[in-house]
Amino acid sequence: MTKVDTLLKSLLTGVSLAALLASPVLADDTENPKDIIITATRAPTPVIKSGVSVDVLDAETIRNKQSLSVVDLIATTPSATISQNGGLGTVATLRVRGAEGDHTLYILDGIRLADPTQIGGGLNAGLLTTGDISRIEVVRGPLSTLWGSRALGATVNLTTVQATDSLSGDVSVEGGDAYGAIRAGIGGTYDKLSWRVFAAYLGDDNVSAYKYGSETDKFTQNHLRVTLDYKISDAHSLKFRAAKTRSHNDYDGFAPPTYAFGDTKDYGNTNEGLYSLGYQYKGETVTHAVSVSRTDTERHDYDGTNFETLNGEGKVTTFDYTGTAKLSDATRFVFGATHEKAEIDYSSFGGPVLSRDATLDSAFVQISHDFTEAFNVTGSVRYDDHSRFGGQTIGHLSASFRASDNLVLRGSVGQGFKAPSLYQLYSEYGNTNLKAEKADSAEIGLDYFLPAQNARLSLTAFARKTENQIDFASCFGSTHPLCPTRPFGFYDNIAQTKAEGVELEYVGDLTASTHLRANYSHVTSKNDLTGAKLPRRPRDLANIDVTQDITPAITLSLGLRYAGKTTESAFSTRQLESYTLADLRGSWTINERVTVFGRVENLIDEDYETAADYGTPGRRLWVGVRANFF
Repeated sequence: MTKVDTLLKSLLTGVSLAALLASPVLADDTENPKDIIITATRAPTPVIKSGVSVDVLDAETIRNKQSLSVVDLIATTPSATISQNGGLGTVATLRVRGAEGDHTLYILDGIRLADPTQIGGGLNAGLLTTGDISRIEVVRGPLSTLWGSRALGATVNLTTVQATDSLSGDVSVEGGDAYGAIRAGIGGTYDKLSWRVFAAYLGDDNVSAYKYGSETDKFTQNHLRVTLDYKISDAHSLKFRAAKTRSHNDYDGFAPPTYAFGDTKDYGNTNEGLYSLGYQYKGETVTHAVSVSRTDTERHDYDGTNFETLNGEGKVTTFDYTGTAKLSDATRFVFGATHEKAEIDYSSFGGPVLSRDATLDSAFVQISHDFTEAFNVTGSVRYDDHSRFGGQTIGHLSASFRASDNLVLRGSVGQGFKAPSLYQLYSEYGNTNLKAEKADSAEIGLDYFLPAQNARLSLTAFARKTENQIDFASCFGSTHPLCPTRPFGFYDNIAQTKAEGVELEYVGDLTASTHLRANYSHVTSKNDLTGAKLPRRPRDLANIDVTQDITPAITLSLGLRYAGKTTESAFSTRQLESYTLADLRGSWTINERVTVFGRVENLIDEDYETAADYGTPGRRLWVGVRANFF
């Protein structure tokens, strides 16, 4: 019996007994789509005035979907697709609107997430689990004028649970044969202080990273998070965040003598830390927020003989200031400045240690003006100064027009950028002459609200052109000046890509007891120099998620996800076939404290790939119990 099995059985038994202690009480915390306020825009902004394409997954939606993976949740929103090297916790790349994975910026409670040990300096999105997350905002299109590097294709804004009661606690246990998760949190408020402590354990030993492998590759993750908020007065407050995550992955690789992909005993350990301290002032017409944050990542990979193939440590320290000013009922300013320092110590296969750092200093300003009660325009500009490639200025302009009580027309044009990573600049394949990747984007759309169905129907068309895109340049047969010192190749600004598409989405009720989230996206993305399709980007994507309230206490949901066929890589003609995934989910709220839930993932046991020859989960049954205390 595995550790996961033992914990699941004991905790499920104990928590289930609590079901007898209270009477049924249900709450509906679904947000009215017309009244949604988003915060990814640096200041709370009504979605109908934002002028951008955004999807919000609130606490109820996250609970209903029952997913343990953040990228799996995001993949149910328009124009989002995943490539993953195996099951839960393996390396995953999320691409939105055909952009690169490193062109999506992840923000957690206002802190930019980054890992300098990754080749592109972004994030291994496969390690992002839902944990204590209570809200996800997915903004499609650039937000670089507000958030800087990597907010080129999309911005994912994650918010964790905040304590609101004097004392509250929650625990959930779920799993199946060789996989499971245990999550627990406790928090409260006392006088001017609010606090919360959250811990989680995840384990999955049910999928082989190599699709045709005979052994499974284990993933485990332990997570601990502490949040403190102290209200000095009505106007002044302090915030503290600290989190540690330890992950272990077994994975398959390319063993000698053939170096063909197959079953190996390779494994890796990743330790991540996040720390933040902030101060906020809220006046009647102005606000100021200052914070210092740091993210640490330590990665160690080993082959089947326990020889260390990778030793990487990355740190990002950020000083951030954001201010807002309400000049009048019609005019609002958002402004700020950021200093970011990234550091890396990196070596592979026992080679020399790469020890480098870079800084990025930025300032931005945004003004939003209501010309009428129905017409709003927002413009922003940002200047960045990188310690290596120098300075640059980008801008963004959006507008929204409320044509009627229930119809909003919107549009935007803007720029995004991504700074070259420390690895791309200074590794054995590095190029210190790299410039920032830059993209010009535009979109137009409409949102039609149906009050009777508490629903939103949206249609959006978009286009993006990315220049100076960083790609690997081979030195085979090349006379490039860098080739004598980079005989195997180097990173260079040699790529140029285009993407365009349309998105259709419905979010809301069909009847008083039937709820629907559905979207269809048609996205074409290509190499603008060769005309070739970009790999691992299906042209057609669709999602349908229907929830039926069988009784006030019992719900049943069916989720369908379709991804069309796509090419595997730019160097291969191999196709990844289209696939359809079905998930069946149910929950029973026994009383105000206890809910029993379960799901069947991949209901039809679809055999599919998101990356060639990498395994994916088959049909799996999960059962669980969630309980609230105090």
